[in-house]
Amino acid sequence: MLTDDQKDAIDAMLAEMKQKMDAMRQAAHDAMIGALEMTSEQEAV
Repeated sequence: MLTDDQKDAIDAMLAEMKQKMDAMRQAAHDAMIGALEMTSEQEAV
């Protein structure tokens, strides 16, 4: 069994990992848009 502190630490670690994954996904998306030199109108399609 985990203590409340251990559960909180795991929850915090998972939240941080999700945040990093989201940031990486956004960076990859921005890089693709930049590489293709798409306008915001083209990106929305």
